[in-house]
Amino acid sequence: MRKIPQFIVKKLLQFKEKCAILLLYKNRDDESGFQRKATLKFCLGTFRIGPPPQKGAAMSDEIKNPTEKKPYRAVRTRTAGRGIADRVREIITPTADELGYYLWDVEYVKEGADFILRVTIDNDEGITIDDCEAMSRAIDPVLDEHDPIPDQYLLEVSSPGIERELTRDDHFDLCVGEKVEVRLFAPVDGSRVWVGILGERDPEGGIPVETAGVVRVFPKAAVSKVRTVFDF
Repeated sequence: MRKIPQFIVKKLLQFKEKCAILLLYKNRDDESGFQRKATLKFCLGTFRIGPPPQKGAAMSDEIKNPTEKKPYRAVRTRTAGRGIADRVREIITPTADELGYYLWDVEYVKEGADFILRVTIDNDEGITIDDCEAMSRAIDPVLDEHDPIPDQYLLEVSSPGIERELTRDDHFDLCVGEKVEVRLFAPVDGSRVWVGILGERDPEGGIPVETAGVVRVFPKAAVSKVRTVFDF
């Protein structure tokens, strides 16, 4: 994968692009605690994380031919995943507040053979790798003290990016007036995708979007995904 020049990376960070991420490995049997497991590689608009290459190791097929991508799917653990994520959010929110970060999201998922605790933070100035590292180091002892996760897991701390998914009520409240894309489970007036300006949530929890001068209110149960849209 081609590495992006540093001046482009800095520009993306200024726009809160989702290219600042720190991935650490939590080894419960190792007294040293967190260890770096992954190398960071930048690319436009997204990122790829992979294990650090071993000396003398053969080049992987993905590196040889980056145009061929293997299937990669995140699976949310059925019973414990959401409960663990909610518990972790409760535990680390005070730490994020102390550091001046807004805790955008917490997820606990299984990707392949690995369990991943994904923590997403934000602030008005934008998030850098230093912010991710500061947050990870700050929540390390807090997570160790409360020990909410029984498995070995990867801790991933990142920014939400300029085009971010809205999943919680506070996400919608914070993004009122922004341009969003709404994807529906079933078509409305012949379309499953609507782009417009997000309005304030109605009392029944509907999602109002102004498009072409008309305000449409989509029931939350009918919406599969909402994300902000940035015009480059």
